[in-house]
Amino acid sequence: MQFLLRVLAMEAAILIILLTAAGRVDLPWCWALVAVHALCVGSYIRVMDPDLRRERLKPGGGEHDRWLRLAILPLVMIHLVVAGLDLRFGWSGTMSPSFHIAGIAIMATAIVFTTWAVRSNRFFSSVVRIQHDRGHHVVTSGPYRLVRHPGYLGMLVGAIGGAIGIGSWWSLLPVLPLVLVLATRAWREECLLRQSLAGYAEYAQSVRFRLLPGVW
Repeated sequence: MQFLLRVLAMEAAILIILLTAAGRVDLPWCWALVAVHALCVGSYIRVMDPDLRRERLKPGGGEHDRWLRLAILPLVMIHLVVAGLDLRFGWSGTMSPSFHIAGIAIMATAIVFTTWAVRSNRFFSSVVRIQHDRGHHVVTSGPYRLVRHPGYLGMLVGAIGGAIGIGSWWSLLPVLPLVLVLATRAWREECLLRQSLAGYAEYAQSVRFRLLPGVW
């Protein structure tokens, strides 16, 4: 129940930030995007291992790179504020309904991809740590056969899809520093995993790419 309440609060916050920045409520694509987002996140919760849910609510000790985790939230908020201001002042102009629909579909697909990662990896914690208390081991199934950090990839693609779904090209700008933060976090996380998690170095040799197949 506590996890569900957090998710409901998050969805309400997304909608409030968007509508407040836009200065109006008659924005059907914003309402549609938040509704789809809530539906997808609800499915995400349903497939999550109960023990993982407790870990994400209250992670165990030994967190690394707390400052990088805390940097993500302000960037997401700026992304939403810029999108709302764009709708208020019309910086991106009018966008075709097909773009809105495609953007929402991209966002939903990204969340489904992340849900696949959560379903495959019961160690999908919200913090960077070696979970000795939970029997941490290397996961090689699901999307981890494709990239080593599918959760970060899902977050980035979801942000891009959300910007297009709302109808704001300008809100893609805050995604650029988000890419930098997540790439840095992925790199630092890998240093820890290679050093402290048995079998991770061999896994990294088998699955070459961290975030984007064929690129990095």
